[in-house]
Amino acid sequence: MMTTGLRASETMAASGSVISARMGIMGNAACCPAEGDYAELTGMAVEKVVATSKVS
Repeated sequence: MMTTGLRASETMAASGSVISARMGIMGNAACCPAEGDYAELTGMAVEKVVATSKVS
């Protein structure tokens, strides 16, 4: 149980970091469209489609 708790804790901490970084990427693309990281944005969209298809 300790291992599961530790892993859950690590996942929550990592999730916050990833969400923060991705919000920055989206914000930069919105503010300066010519300088947006569209490869990363496309990857984020593809991840969501794949995750959604696995749930259905």
